[in-house]
Amino acid sequence: MICVKVVPGGSIRNMKYLEDKITVMCATDKCKLMYCDAQTSGGLLIAMDEKDAKEYIKEVEELTFGYATIIGEVIPRGITPIIIS
Repeated sequence: MICVKVVPGGSIRNMKYLEDKITVMCATDKCKLMYCDAQTSGGLLIAMDEKDAKEYIKEVEELTFGYATIIGEVIPRGITPIIIS
């Protein structure tokens, strides 16, 4: 359970900044805060053609013993520039 008293100020500022730029399909503040968390590492997303992405994932797993996965897709703009479902 998220308590507002323990949410970093940066997360709240991120959520405020993004409120008219994203549509989060889950309606709870807990869910919205997760996408605006100021404590996460940056620079972990890569956008590329799906065909290339599958090859990239394979290479990442072979070279680093790590993992990567496809988490979304780019679609034409909707209600807001970003829609998270």
